[in-house]
Amino acid sequence: MTPQPPPMILNATVKGQKKKIVVEGGKSGQWFAWDAKTGDVVWDGIPFAKIQHPKPTPEGVLVYPGVLGGENYAPETYDPETNYVLIPGIESPSLIKSAKSQDEASTPDSPGAQAFGTSLGETPANVESYGTITAMNVDTGKQAYQVKTKDAMRGGLTSTDSGIAFYGELDGKINALDIKSGKVIWTFQTSGDNIQAAPAVFKVDGKSYLTFTSGGTKPKVYVFGLGGDKTQGKAGTADTGSAHNANDDNTKNSDNTDKKNRQ
Repeated sequence: MTPQPPPMILNATVKGQKKKIVVEGGKSGQWFAWDAKTGDVVWDGIPFAKIQHPKPTPEGVLVYPGVLGGENYAPETYDPETNYVLIPGIESPSLIKSAKSQDEASTPDSPGAQAFGTSLGETPANVESYGTITAMNVDTGKQAYQVKTKDAMRGGLTSTDSGIAFYGELDGKINALDIKSGKVIWTFQTSGDNIQAAPAVFKVDGKSYLTFTSGGTKPKVYVFGLGGDKTQGKAGTADTGSAHNANDDNTKNSDNTDKKNRQ
C-alpha cells in the first residue's frame, strides 16, 4: 500500500456501531480502516483514485496512480457530524517503460528502478493531471462525493467542528469546503507560492484563528480570524513546480481576481 500520510485514530460509527478505528489512505489509491483494539480489517482497500496497471512495454504505458501516488504525505481529516473522512488525492499518471536489462532500467535519478526492470519516461503533455477531495462514509465504506481540484492535492486538509474543511492549492489559493455538501464556500488568493501543508487552527483569548504557510521562493505565513472578513488584494504569482520532477520548468500561474470574500 506504501502509506505516506499520518494515520488517524477515530471514534466513529462503523457498520452501524460505535468503534475506535485507525484509518489511512495510501499511494496505491486505496483507503483502509482497522479496528484499533484488535487490528482486524474494517475496510480493505477502498479505491479513491484511478487504478490502472498495464504491463510495461518498451514504448511505455501510463500507470495510475503515478509516482506521486493516489495520496502522498498530505493528511486527511475527519468530521464526526457527517461521519466523513476527507482524502486529498492525486490523479497524475507516470509513463513506465520495460527494459531489456537492469543496466538499461537504472538511471542516475532512479537507481532502484533496476530491481523492477522498468524505467520512468516523460509523461505526454496532453495527459490531464489534477487533484481530488474524496469524502468517504466511514459507516458504509462508500464514497459520499468526490471534488475535483485544479492541481494535485499536496497540502492536505484541516476541519473544524462547524463542518468546514480548509485546504490550500498549488496555485496559492486557500479554500473552505462545506463538508456535508462538498461545495467550496470561500476562497482567498494568497500572494505567496504554493500551499503544500495543511493549515492549523488555534485560539487566543477565546477567538479562533486559522493559519497557513506558503512555500516556494517567497514563503509567507497567513493568519485569518474565523468569523471575520477580509478584502483581497491583487493576486500574486504562484509557483506550481514539483520537487519530484527534475524536468519541471516551474510554470508560473496567476489569478487576477480581486474580490471580497467572507469567512
